[in-house]
Amino acid sequence: MKSSSDLPEGVVHFVRGYDFNRGIHLDDLLASYLTTGFQATELARAIDVVNAMVSFF
Repeated sequence: MKSSSDLPEGVVHFVRGYDFNRGIHLDDLLASYLTTGFQATELARAIDVVNAMVSFF
């Protein structure tokens, strides 16, 4: 097993995932990617960048 490493500087979100006890709502599920885990967090950050680029034009 690979040893853990520190998160990059500036990462301030806590990993907590989606609470499926509240039901499944697509918008909330996708928004929870920001705190689901490192890869999902990076995906959510990339989506935010793309959305900012799209809204710029």
